[in-house]
Formats: sequence, structure tokens, C-alpha cells
Amino acid sequence: MGPAGRPEEEAALDAAAAMGFGLRRGDDGALRVRPAPDTAGLTGNGPYVVVHPGAGDPHRAWDAEYGAAAVAHLADAGHRVVVTGGPDETALTRRVAGGTGIDLGGRTDPRSFAGVLRAADALVTGSGGPARLAAAVGTPVVSAPPRDLRRAVRGLPGDH
Repeated sequence: MGPAGRPEEEAALDAAAAMGFGLRRGDDGALRVRPAPDTAGLTGNGPYVVVHPGAGDPHRAWDAEYGAAAVAHLADAGHRVVVTGGPDETALTRRVAGGTGIDLGGRTDPRSFAGVLRAADALVTGSGGPARLAAAVGTPVVSAPPRDLRRAVRGLPGDH
């Protein structure tokens, strides 16, 4: 979040406008990524929720036990779970996915990650970067501290 609790992207657009830079005709300023590729070859067919446990900021990253508990909770609620992370997070994603989630740690580039997020029912993460990318492709984001995760994921599409 930027100043006064506003998203950084909105504050940046306002600052650019104040300096005389506007959006191109027909651009509403909304975040979006187009086209995002079809990634069913990575995720399989059918609905799923993405869990992204890592983060560039270590204070936002989840430990493996918490991430594994999140995957177990989502699976118990009837969701198929895909776990994502960067090439340096493969040990974390493998432990978080366990035998329940689909581990895509280190297996996506930015474009294919956008495709994985675009096809997801929701993203569950503590990291701002994946959350912004999910918003750009129109996927709902659940970003909650560990103690609030059970309450935050209730009501996701397909929740039982």
C-alpha cells in the first residue's frame, strides 16, 4: 500500500497525472496482463486455488509448516491446490505441496505464472508481487496472516 492506505499503482497514476502525463486514449488504468497463456499442461484441468508461500520480503514469506497447513485446509475444503514459487523456492514449495498439492516451484516464468493465476479460482499468499499479478489477470486474492487464513478462505469458489 502507498500513502494513506491507497494502492501504490493508484498513487503512481495520480503523481504522473500531476506532472502532466496521462493515460493513452481508451486506457482506464486498470491492471491487466494480456494475453496470458493456457497452462493446463502444468496445472491439469479443472478448478484450483494457488498457494504462493514465498515472498521477496522474508517477513511476508510463510514457513513450510504454515504453508503445508494452508494446503491441507484448502484440500479438506474440497479445493484442488497448486503451489507456486520461484527457482530459489523449490525446497519450500515441495514441502508445502507435500502429497496433496501440485508443486510448480521453479517451473514457471512470469508469463506462464500469469497463465496459472488467470485460470485459478483464487490466489492465497502473503506476497505483494503475486497478489498484484493475480489482480492484473482478474483472479481474486486472499492475503491474510496465518492466524486468519481459515476465516479468509471460507467462501472461495467451490468451498464445501
